Amino acid sequence: NNLLAQSLTTKDGKNIVVGAVVTLEISDVRVATLEVEGVDDALQDACYGAVGLAVAAHTYDEVRSEDFPHYLAKMCRRAAKGFGINIIRVQLSDLTLAKTLRIQQ
Repeated sequence: NNLLAQSLTTKDGKNIVVGAVVTLEISDVRVATLEVEGVDDALQDACYGAVGLAVAAHTYDEVRSEDFPHYLAKMCRRAAKGFGINIIRVQLSDLTLAKTLRIQQ
């Protein structure tokens, strides 16, 4: 499951673009099909939020570390608990420093 790139700010104020690939398995078919409307959408919502919170809590160097995807998987696992899915792995597909322009009217 691909998470499209998000523009986020790290704990140390760096503007970055982050995208991720989430590998999952259905752990409870009944819950995933009968109790959750749109498992893919629920997973994306949970993981987008988890990625945003994780990036905001870490510096750019910490986000670039090899341990960060493991931390993301743990955060996504927690956020997706109750959807009948198990997050196996989260891999960063994009990680780029970015300039952010804000237009005010």
